[in-house]
Amino acid sequence: MFRLWRNPTPGASSECPRRGDPARAGGAAGPAVLLVQMRSGDAPGAWVLPGGHVEAGESLPTAAVRELQEETGLSAPKEGLRTVGTGVVRYDSGALAVGVNFTISYAATTGAVTAADDAAAARFWTPAEIRSGGGDAFLRFSGREQLLDAMENH
Repeated sequence: MFRLWRNPTPGASSECPRRGDPARAGGAAGPAVLLVQMRSGDAPGAWVLPGGHVEAGESLPTAAVRELQEETGLSAPKEGLRTVGTGVVRYDSGALAVGVNFTISYAATTGAVTAADDAAAARFWTPAEIRSGGGDAFLRFSGREQLLDAMENH
């Protein structure tokens, strides 16, 4: 008997909250989290956490810091990551992706925020902006509540 498994594609993302330091981050002081705007893929224009697919042989933390650097220009030590949640996305094709979300303080990163790779833009969002953000694809792997909780408690 032939059996075809349709296992979800694993992904990893990094929540990068900022609690101050507006001079380095740009913008006003206060809590905020870094998001990227998708340039292409299944939801162009959507704002999401920096993240993507886990490469063969790569650990989830390694994938999370690699994707953070590729999409935002920020480097981070994987030892500083903490798991904050998971998410699942079902694509129009029927394929599934499962994501593991990590958090790392912006203060623990180096580099300057710049949109790169498949990110059209990258910027910090305040809790008020997160609450009022729209669209079905907005924060698709984490959701508002998981992200707001991470901003307040991690």
